[in-house]
Amino acid sequence: MQNLCNVISKKEITFLKDVDNYINVKPISRFRYFNIWALENSRIREFLYSLDELSIYTVIPFITVSSKLDDPILILSRQILVTMNSDPLIIHDYITKQYEIAVQDFNINMIIYYIQYKWFIWANPFINLYYKYIYYNNLYKF
Repeated sequence: MQNLCNVISKKEITFLKDVDNYINVKPISRFRYFNIWALENSRIREFLYSLDELSIYTVIPFITVSSKLDDPILILSRQILVTMNSDPLIIHDYITKQYEIAVQDFNINMIIYYIQYKWFIWANPFINLYYKYIYYNNLYKF
């Protein structure tokens, strides 16, 4: 497990779909949220350091113009796998790129964006990380 935790989203983004065929993934918690203002790299690092050391999480980045989850959201990516050891710069650059594509594709001039994750939601318009802890029965070495 530790070997797997050391390679998830370390040199490039690791998607859940990339490992789903090699290991049995079983969600063991609800999604929660983590807010990040303007996709600050320091907050991504803070988020990663808040994760359990030998745990793997799924992250779903999304944008919205409100802080209400019942309002429409625009998902920026399929589920990303992260661990405490993931590279915050790799995650930052990927989500920034996805956001820029969304702005161009949907002709969004100004938007407040979120990245969905697993802790809490602030009422302010921030980026949120939406994440879920997952459990592995069989490990695959990358």
